[in-house]
Amino acid sequence: MRYRPLVLLSLLLLTAVQLIGAGRDRVTFYYNIAEGNYLIGDQTGAERSIEQSLRLNPTHAPSLALKAKIQLDQSQPEAALEAVTHAIASDPEELEYLSLKALILGQLDRRDEAIALTDAILEKAEPGSEVARSAQKLQGLLNMAEQRWDEAAAAFRSTYETGAESSASGRQLATEAYLEKARTAPDAEQALAAIDQAIELYADTTGTENLKTLAKLQLTRAKLLTQKGQVEQAIHALQRLLGQNPDNLEAAVTLASIYASREEWLALEDLIAPIAKNPQLADIALYLEGRVALSRNRVGTARAKFEEALQLNVKRPTELQPTLEFYRSICFEKLGSGTQAEKSLQQAIDGGYVPETAAAAVHLGRLLLRMEEEAILIPTLEKALLRGNANSEAWAILGRAHIRKDQNTLAISALNQSLALDPNNSGTLALRGSLLRRIGDLKGALADYARARHLNPDSSAVLSYEQGLVLLQLGRIHEAEPLLSTAAHQLADQPTLHLLHASCAYALGDFDAARSSLETYLHQQKAHAASESSELAVNDTAAYLHTLLSAESTDEAPTLPAPSQAAQLFAQYTRGEATRKQVLDWAGRAASPEQARRQICSTAFWLAQYERQTENNQAHAELLEIATNVGSPENPEYQFAQWQLAHPSR
Repeated sequence: MRYRPLVLLSLLLLTAVQLIGAGRDRVTFYYNIAEGNYLIGDQTGAERSIEQSLRLNPTHAPSLALKAKIQLDQSQPEAALEAVTHAIASDPEELEYLSLKALILGQLDRRDEAIALTDAILEKAEPGSEVARSAQKLQGLLNMAEQRWDEAAAAFRSTYETGAESSASGRQLATEAYLEKARTAPDAEQALAAIDQAIELYADTTGTENLKTLAKLQLTRAKLLTQKGQVEQAIHALQRLLGQNPDNLEAAVTLASIYASREEWLALEDLIAPIAKNPQLADIALYLEGRVALSRNRVGTARAKFEEALQLNVKRPTELQPTLEFYRSICFEKLGSGTQAEKSLQQAIDGGYVPETAAAAVHLGRLLLRMEEEAILIPTLEKALLRGNANSEAWAILGRAHIRKDQNTLAISALNQSLALDPNNSGTLALRGSLLRRIGDLKGALADYARARHLNPDSSAVLSYEQGLVLLQLGRIHEAEPLLSTAAHQLADQPTLHLLHASCAYALGDFDAARSSLETYLHQQKAHAASESSELAVNDTAAYLHTLLSAESTDEAPTLPAPSQAAQLFAQYTRGEATRKQVLDWAGRAASPEQARRQICSTAFWLAQYERQTENNQAHAELLEIATNVGSPENPEYQFAQWQLAHPSR
């Protein structure tokens, strides 16, 4: 009987061991069910089984890790992080759990912590093992998310340098990292360096897929060389690609586009035939044929090619369509169909077309200026110019568009760019001079006009007039008069110009020249009135001059019909029948204060001329002072008054 307690104790211990073993078996049983459900995509079933497993053993590391994966799939990264942290606490040496935690940290945008964790995994993992390669890939992806392209590529490269089975995927991921580096590079130089790094990955590689990827990278490199302006190098690279694989149609199309932009038509023709053999590239082949025909001035043929290509794209519009519309607009313009040209150009711009060549930029600019579409012209032409399609005329057109929009600073900048490319363009110099005069830079305007007249003597009439106006505004009356005289003789049908010269000559005391120009002005006004069957209309300044010059001459002067009230009062003043106050009070009647000041300035100056004629020096000086006090520098009479005050003896 003394053995009975020992027997009972042994039975109890055996039962406890069996129960513990059964408990462990049940945890594993539920975990295996959960894992199976997870693998077939039954997350609900997996969750139920994991709950059963963890109810039996809350620290079961595999169950905790699987729970974390499920929660991560359900977009619950915070809960997943808690679960995987418990799994690691239960089994700190299991590197798979550390990798899972790094992945979750990456999802939570805690990428620096995740990268540090992958570094810890790589220190512990066997080099070349699956765990090490997974950590390296994850580290590469995390670095890509942080735009650390070189670090990402280095991580991916290490995955294929340590194991042949992951070589292709690692190299591909490293390639993608370098491509992203190129895409986000701030300039073509750095983008090109990134592509070169990607190409280096395929040194001494074999296999169809590797060679295909290498060809694509080399093609990308050629395109970047073109953007960088190294077109000759790009051409050689593309020719080399086609030499290695004549069926590389993407390389052929790229090279054809370069030839078209450089107007190398013979070289382009050699590429059209192989491109045309592919039915899917029929529209591109027709476009290239149209460009060649247009270069030879076979406008009708070119238009037909472009329209045939457009017809192919009616049901499946492509990126080529805006370009086709643009070149069709050139054909319409050359054929004299301006309306159709404008319509096609509008369709091209609506499709996002940006000129690819300087000549295209000029055509677009001219048409849009004619259409008065400056709001479209300016951004489109700016994009073209930024692409390097710059020439002096394109910049000048942009300047004209800015002038129309009263964007003077931008206009000056564009005209400066134009003149930097063609400093001897007299038209652009004259245009900039006109703009400088408008914004008040009279000295700059004068320099531009003088150089433009020197470069193009044939246009000296208009430029003489413009230069004369600037000199007038600068108060250099004696220099302005001969230029205005030249302009008046060459632009004989401009009555206002003749009147301005007459006024200037009279202010300088050249009464004969003043009389001659005034007579020309009156003759033209009479001719205009006769052609319109209307009464003769005479400017008040002309009436004042007529009165003064009539008094200077012994010949009987013709009477001006129906002079204005101001002219009548002026004439009465010269006869002593009206006072200075009466004349100036009448001159001050105007629709605006500015106009009133302008009229008073003009009238005061011409009253002063009568006083000079009668040698009443005090009255002469007083009236000149009134003119300068009331008027402004843009008024000719203000400048005449200033000059006479500065030269009282003349």
